[in-house]
Amino acid sequence: MTLLYLANSRLPTEKAHGKQIVKTCAALADTGIQVTLIHPSRENPISADLFSYYGVSPTFQVRELAASRLFLLRKIGFALSHILFTLKARIRLGAEWDHVYTRDPLIALLGGILFPSVVWEAHQPQTGLVGKLLSKNKRVQLVAITQGIIDAQHAHGRHFSKELVAADAADPFIVPTQTAIEALRTRLALPPTTRIMLYAGSIALYPWKGVDTLLEIAKALPTTWKIVILGGTTEQIRAWQQKDGSERCLWHPAVPPTEVRAWYGVADAFVLPNRAGYASSERYTSPMKLFEYLAAGKPILASKLPSIQEVVNDDEVWFMDPEHPTPDALAFIQALEHGKGASLVQQALHKSQSNTWQARAQRLSSFLSTIPSESQT
Repeated sequence: MTLLYLANSRLPTEKAHGKQIVKTCAALADTGIQVTLIHPSRENPISADLFSYYGVSPTFQVRELAASRLFLLRKIGFALSHILFTLKARIRLGAEWDHVYTRDPLIALLGGILFPSVVWEAHQPQTGLVGKLLSKNKRVQLVAITQGIIDAQHAHGRHFSKELVAADAADPFIVPTQTAIEALRTRLALPPTTRIMLYAGSIALYPWKGVDTLLEIAKALPTTWKIVILGGTTEQIRAWQQKDGSERCLWHPAVPPTEVRAWYGVADAFVLPNRAGYASSERYTSPMKLFEYLAAGKPILASKLPSIQEVVNDDEVWFMDPEHPTPDALAFIQALEHGKGASLVQQALHKSQSNTWQARAQRLSSFLSTIPSESQT
């Protein structure tokens, strides 16, 4: 089976979507699929090559297409850049692929005309005209990262002939050495008695990510605990540090994926603070950090939202009310202080075994194998 993955974005990138794309390609290649990843050749502040940056073996091919600068022209230019990118891929690489795979609905829309079989991996629902056209094209099938996305599509009459829910995933966790953990604690000037609740992820000023929830919790934590926030740029961190509660947190810009393991080793607990009141947070997100947290073997404090409850239950994480998080956060800390986190960790580790990139790729491969005879009619 051959698969052409079309990603009209800068790679490598410090943003989470790049990691998700590359891990998906690597895992699909491990199932025996011949994968080729296509992305534009844009200027990149990251000097490392794609495979070393994401810590994956070169088991799939990577090709670059000359980049268009149309994406700089805002919405219309962004759409045109996707169209031009897809056309270039068709001209340069032909149509003789068993499947084209993409996260982008516009690429999937045009790809459904240019290629015999397209799989659109939806990270947000498309309920308007684009979603209607996608669902009417029998060459296009749907993989959604949450059931909430499929439910939203169905509520607007957007049904695909083949659909699959495939949440994000994580690699099995390799515990860092004690030397590496101690070296990081020393570099961060963390006293030996300080316990760490880690948030690793985006701190962009999107309210649904819940960084303000972290600041609210931080103000109420015992002095023996500190929230460490790993993510974002220096400029984004400065913006958050103007807010009340930020002084109770330790901030650090995002690090390459291969360096995250040591930070997870330093943590005593993890936090996933998604906010309520936003569809992206409540129904559509499938946070990779949740799956990484599960695999890392530390207790998890997570917002009680449908998107999170699709993946975990209260035997595996400690849920907090996303609108009033502090009481639940303090109860979580008290439980950990009394040694009650072990059962959560045990159940979380068990859940992580079925949520690896390899397990996800097996589900995707099985799904892809059912498509050809129908998608090419």
